[in-house]
Amino acid sequence: DIIVDAYRRAIPLFAEASGVVLELPSRDALLAQMGQNADGFFSGLFPELDSALYPVLDRFCTAELVRDIRNGKGLLYDGVGRVFELAAARGHGVLIASNGQFDYITAILESHGLDRFLGAPVCTLDYKTMTKKGDILARYRSDLGISAPLVMVGDRRSDMTAARENGAYFIG
Repeated sequence: DIIVDAYRRAIPLFAEASGVVLELPSRDALLAQMGQNADGFFSGLFPELDSALYPVLDRFCTAELVRDIRNGKGLLYDGVGRVFELAAARGHGVLIASNGQFDYITAILESHGLDRFLGAPVCTLDYKTMTKKGDILARYRSDLGISAPLVMVGDRRSDMTAARENGAYFIG
């Protein structure tokens, strides 16, 4: 529950810094919002909060989460490291398509030694030109000139949707 713990620490820090009173959500309420982009996540938890404050709250949450990851907390799904190793050994590139904050994704990759397997810099949503994971896959195809089939591996419906939008195979 590294994410839940980090968010439950960050929300009061944000409230204190901003002067906004927020009720601390339960573990179940936080988990119910996982997998959404920041706007969906925070509007689901705090519908009364001005959406202009979502990025500020997100920075507090990400900072706490990155601190925990860099301090050795958190686990990868079983086999993730091995999949990266096998892909690289077979000459396949590994790319990241995530709606997570860049600092968060980078912390995970670096802390687990997976950054060395990447075929390109990490690309995350910017919510301007790329608003969903499918946009990230399309950007990789275009920027890197990829015509070979892609395989999207994920655990969210948004991962499957991204694969379908880009004619990629999906494992989930």
